[in-house]
Amino acid sequence: MLFSLLIQRVKAFIIDWALLLVTMFVLGYFLAQFNEDLTILRTFLFLLLLFFYEPLMITFSGATLGQHTIGFLMIRNNDLKGRVPFISSFVRFIVKILLGWLSFITISASKKREDYMIWFPIRLW
Repeated sequence: MLFSLLIQRVKAFIIDWALLLVTMFVLGYFLAQFNEDLTILRTFLFLLLLFFYEPLMITFSGATLGQHTIGFLMIRNNDLKGRVPFISSFVRFIVKILLGWLSFITISASKKREDYMIWFPIRLW
């Protein structure tokens, strides 16, 4: 099994966050054109993008846009054709948010560049 290098993961992360920030800026600019106070709608859309972008992209396309750009593919176990269920992708995303810093430590310490996420039934290929 191939394991990604840390720098590739960081590049994919930066691409995804740049796309999210641009999307949030455009949505915010668009919503600012209305004369009403849409703070609740802006907050809702921000949280929707923040929490559902990665799980939905992995479920339906196998990777986020940043991961596609770098050449990553999220698979279910070792099945290259297996689509990752949304709930698995969402739980993995939440764990990644809570323990993301641990990933950098485990990747750096592992000879195969594995991180703690190998314990989940989703693999980065």
